[in-house]
Order: sequence, then structure tokens, then C-alpha cells
Amino acid sequence: MWADMAPLDEQELQQVDGQAGITLSGYMEFEQGTRFSYQNEDADYRDNTLYWLVMNEVTGGIGFTDMKLDLVDGIGPNGDKTAMQITLPQELTFEQLQTEGFYLGDSREVSQMADRRFVFAVEIDGKLQAPAQTKINIFPVN
Repeated sequence: MWADMAPLDEQELQQVDGQAGITLSGYMEFEQGTRFSYQNEDADYRDNTLYWLVMNEVTGGIGFTDMKLDLVDGIGPNGDKTAMQITLPQELTFEQLQTEGFYLGDSREVSQMADRRFVFAVEIDGKLQAPAQTKINIFPVN
């Protein structure tokens, strides 16, 4: 991933309104052999094994534009919480994104999992659109 910042001249700067939050756009491309592993050490499994969720052999790319992050007031059941608000991008673009599969097992690498379970695989190419202004609010609770 990369980011680019460019200076604004005086005329451009006068056109800018003060706005809160951050707007993100990005593109991620995965090379052959990319793997993601996740383990929830706080999970309370019945057999006391610390399981890994592994997304194996990821290739392709995914892009998005205009995802927004902001802090907002007046959220929650009583309207008295401040929340992190995420406005999802209206469109995700997938370029031949695929995985060998998602696996659940006792190791962070699929080849070393003694008891691995295949969960699902992904193969997607094209655009995924969401309703306009889909927002997620994350706020503290007691």
C-alpha cells in the first residue's frame, strides 16, 4: 500500500472546509503464497486447544474508495456515548481474489495442522456494492 500527500496552493486551501474524521481509499494486492493466521487466546474452547483460523494461499487484489472514520457524539441507548463511526465504502472492487481455503486447526500453518478442518474458500472477481452510507458505530458499554 502507499499514500500520497501533495501541497495545496493558497486558492485550493481557501476552498477547503474544516472536516472531522479520516477518509481512506486503498488497494491491496496479494502475492502467491500469502497467508493470514489468527488465534483468539481469550477463547474458552471445550478441549483447551488454542485453535488457529488460517486463510491460506491468498492471491489477487481488493480495492475500495471513500471509507470514512470519524468520532461522533450522541450515540447509544441513552444518547450519551461517543462512538467511532465507520462509513463503509459503497463499492469494493475484487481483481481475481481467491484463496485455497479457510482452515481451522491447531497450528498457524495448514501443512502442520494435525487436525485441520476446511471451512470455506473464496473466488471473486468484480464489484460488490453496498447501500449508500452504510455506517457502523463502535461505542463503549458497561
